[in-house]
This record gives sequence, C-alpha cells and structure tokens, in this order.
Amino acid sequence: MGLRPHAPFFIMEANMATTKTTKTAQPKKPSPAQLLKEQKIAAYQDRITHDEDAIAKMEEERSVIAKADVIGLAVSHKIFGSGTIINQTQTSITVKFDFGDKRFIMPSAFVDGFLETESAEMNERFDQYRKLGEQIMTAKEDLSAATRSIQILEKK
Repeated sequence: MGLRPHAPFFIMEANMATTKTTKTAQPKKPSPAQLLKEQKIAAYQDRITHDEDAIAKMEEERSVIAKADVIGLAVSHKIFGSGTIINQTQTSITVKFDFGDKRFIMPSAFVDGFLETESAEMNERFDQYRKLGEQIMTAKEDLSAATRSIQILEKK
C-alpha cells in the first residue's frame, strides 16, 4: 500500500472553513459633537478642582483669622457700652462690661457688627474674614453651576 501524498478534497475544504480569520471591530471615532461635549466636561471638571482648592485655602485663612488672640482688646457694643475681652475659646469670647460679662461668637460678633474695636489691625483682619466669606460663597456657587453643567451635558 502506498502513501497518499494529498488528503481528500473534502477534508481540506473543511479545514479551511475552520481557519477563517475574523476582523476585529475598529473603535468608532467620536463625532465632533461628542468631542466638544467631552472637552466641555473636562473644562468644567478643571473648574471644579480649581474652585475646591481655592475654597479650601480661603477657609484655612478664615480659620487663622478666627483664632486671632483678642484677649485684652477694648471693644464697644451699641447697647452694653465699652468693655474688654477677658476670655476666648475656639468659638467664642467673653467681654467684661461695667454691668457684667457677656459672651459672643467669635469672629461673627465683629464681622456682623455687634462689637466694634478701635484697633485698625483687628478691624482689617475682621474685614478680610468677611471678604473671604463672600469669596467662598461665590466660589461655591460657581462650583455648583459647573457640577450642574456637567450633569446636563452627560444627559445629552
């Protein structure tokens, strides 16, 4: 019996059918509108990061101002008159007036105008505290607007 050099035709055809190569799907290129949307989202995310960093820095500055040592500072109150700060905690101060002691929230008592002082340095600090509060509010509003804008873009 001799060797057959070739396999039968039907076997070769079956082998060829199982070795077909399949093309891998190419990723679809994003449309110009999709690219623009992604760019806008990235810009809003950068703005959010910037605002969060700025808010953290401003809050830290406010915290330093709020912790300023004010013991011994002469103050005046529209109703209680003149007094001197005799005690201070992290969140409040105690002022000794002629009729007795009164406690106030620090630094809100100065920022909101309940107490006044003739110390230019302290008035400048409290004014800076107030301005930082306004800037924080503006940055938080901007952050909120950017977040809403991202949500709207993602729904499209």
